[in-house]
Amino acid sequence: MLSPTRDRVDKPVAYVRFLLAAQRIGIPVLAGRVGAFGLILEALGIAMFDSGLGQAEGFNLASLNRRKTVRGDSSSAPQGSRRIYLRPLKTTLPSGMVERILGERGLRSSFACALECCRWRDQQDLGERCREHYLRVRQDEVAQVGRQPTSSMRLSDLHNDLTEARELALVVVRTLRHRGHEPPRFDHLDRWLAVIATVTELAAAA
Repeated sequence: MLSPTRDRVDKPVAYVRFLLAAQRIGIPVLAGRVGAFGLILEALGIAMFDSGLGQAEGFNLASLNRRKTVRGDSSSAPQGSRRIYLRPLKTTLPSGMVERILGERGLRSSFACALECCRWRDQQDLGERCREHYLRVRQDEVAQVGRQPTSSMRLSDLHNDLTEARELALVVVRTLRHRGHEPPRFDHLDRWLAVIATVTELAAAA
């Protein structure tokens, strides 16, 4: 089971190397439920990945092999139970935490979304359209990565995005702590930057 937001650097690096090796020998590759980590895979040339609407950055093969049961639409779930993707942080968070972040006037402008899902809409209603927002944002992110003609350019842009996300995360953590709230963890941003650096070094040495 891969958990890109929690696993240590060596595990996603091994995962990336496995996918690249499979692709080199002609095995079709579809990375399952990797969330925003899929953007790193795309930048490396692994074009197909599944983000999993509402499931964020986690993949469990055993759960997919179990018989499906009827479940209610998460859009009708209590507001606090929904999860929302924040593009500038490259992170999916519980809606309650997102509301807390967007409730800070000094932070709100950093999370403006100009896509159809959110244009002319109140940020505080983001939880009501979290799936549409996730889908449209992920499509736009994938398209943005794909516009760069070379892997090195794609990785460079993504490195910059993750660096900016890490810097914004520090501001979010500092602001929430100042308000007396326990902030979410954003350690995965550092690990993802380390994955890019490690995979790039390994490719250069090969």
